[in-house]
Amino acid sequence: MLGVARGKSRYRLYSSVAASKPIVAAAVLERLPLYPRPPHPTVASFRELSKKWKQIIGEVDILEQTLDDMKGRAAPAASDQEKVAPVQSTDRKSLQRLLDQRLYLIVRGNSPYKGQKEWHFPEKKYVDEMNLRKCAESALETFLGDLSDVYFAGKAPSGHLDCPEFQRFYYRSHFVASKEVAASKDYAWVSRDELGEYFDETQLELLKRMLPNF
Repeated sequence: MLGVARGKSRYRLYSSVAASKPIVAAAVLERLPLYPRPPHPTVASFRELSKKWKQIIGEVDILEQTLDDMKGRAAPAASDQEKVAPVQSTDRKSLQRLLDQRLYLIVRGNSPYKGQKEWHFPEKKYVDEMNLRKCAESALETFLGDLSDVYFAGKAPSGHLDCPEFQRFYYRSHFVASKEVAASKDYAWVSRDELGEYFDETQLELLKRMLPNF
């Protein structure tokens, strides 16, 4: 059973359904894009056309630029879209990769109830925490050491997966720092398109629906 949460009523429904199985809370930690993506080819073509059109009818602009130069005033700085993107890393443990995309933290370790190593989001079996989000926070804190640079988006889960052995609830959160993660466990920062290299089809279907495609 797949579910993408939409409000408190869905959360209450999941809580009642999950009561018959052990519950696992997973923290989906996201690093937001740090640099704008290159514009769509259509948009780029329109901008180039607009630039040429301004050059054709821009006698006034040329005159103003000449006057500015005569007065010793600096020319306007280049726009963000024209700036050269910084050098990016190819190391999947680095936050300095795919700077124009969202990245998600995944770890490799023993999954609850399976007893074998696999890739998953930081997660923990629910025992006696105040609520499921607190359980997800605890799982992430165990990996990161503290949550001072983490912001959780809401109290309700963003998704739910009915596994044979347990119920898994996903809580989205944002990493608001640019510093690298210092952890002894095996981990990676991956994009939405790269999740298929680490997760099975069932979980991937849910993640594709749950995570934004931009």
